[in-house]
Amino acid sequence: MNAENDQNASTVYAQNYQNTRTVYAQNDQNTSTVYAQNVQNTSTVYAQNDQNTSTVNAQNDQHTNVVSNTLSKSHGPYDNDTKIIIIEDEDPKPGVKYRNDRGVVVSAGQIFVSDLDRKVVQVYGMKGKRLRKFPTVMPGENGTMKTMLPCDIAIDGQGHLWVPVLKSNKEGDDDAYVVQYRQDGRPVSKFAFQTSGGYPHIDFDIRTNKIIMVNGSQILMFHPNGTLCRTLENERDPLRFQYATSDKNGNILATEISQSTVQVYDSLGQWLFKFGGYDSGEGWLNLPRGIRVDSAGHILVADEGNRRVANFTSQGEFLRNAAEVTAKPWNFAIGPEKQLVVTSSSDNTITIIPDY
Repeated sequence: MNAENDQNASTVYAQNYQNTRTVYAQNDQNTSTVYAQNVQNTSTVYAQNDQNTSTVNAQNDQHTNVVSNTLSKSHGPYDNDTKIIIIEDEDPKPGVKYRNDRGVVVSAGQIFVSDLDRKVVQVYGMKGKRLRKFPTVMPGENGTMKTMLPCDIAIDGQGHLWVPVLKSNKEGDDDAYVVQYRQDGRPVSKFAFQTSGGYPHIDFDIRTNKIIMVNGSQILMFHPNGTLCRTLENERDPLRFQYATSDKNGNILATEISQSTVQVYDSLGQWLFKFGGYDSGEGWLNLPRGIRVDSAGHILVADEGNRRVANFTSQGEFLRNAAEVTAKPWNFAIGPEKQLVVTSSSDNTITIIPDY
């Protein structure tokens, strides 16, 4: 798609920058997000040997099936004999499954998946074997531990995991935090934030050392100590943001489902362009969810309604479908050897594609 001259492709639209508001936490008194004064909850550091936080090994866990499939080109954009791995879930408790808004990251040959309903982070090897799991606990007062609902997961440059957690999924419950964990499940620090409804989603910008969070119609940026840097919000026409990430230039890219587009902002929050739009053809999107930027600067988007992961240039021009999956893709991570690890919203599976 060419954003300059193609009227049928919704790659770039003219829009007044005034519709997008950049709110700085230092001087804007109108922001609706309330944070604890002096960020007292932010720098709380917990003992790394806390006996109340346990990492549960899964050596005897019989509730995960690993299915290896060989796909040909007729099944998607793969070479002949491409072997993919599908991690299926079999839970003995009726009605308790993965939630379709779970997060996934890859680090050092391990896959970390936030499992909201079970209140744990599941850890797998790159061949699908479950290695362990740990509960998403948060130290409270008097040494107590609270088990929280993990809504998503991100990873920083030191390999620490960052998980936005909620006390419950009841409407109006604003007991929400971002908790930093070691990879063995030990909580390291936390900070509080106020939710605007729905499940928050998170990414970590390693280049700027900032947390990017989607919180309803807002995109929030935090320092790791919980200090709010910036809020992006379109007040005139609120968007239903889903996930957000950043590129090598510091631009913020966010999926939203009211128009099925990707919205792109510069590092100061000024709106640049959007691409996608509701349709099923190449370059169009139908309920975009997870979004990542790969090492080549290409933008990958989980296109749930069209059952694919689409690949675009940094300017939003369609390149190809990086993956086509039978189940509806919700989120995904990119491995160090160009693996795609895709989570599904329809059948609660995790699909590992060796090279997209």
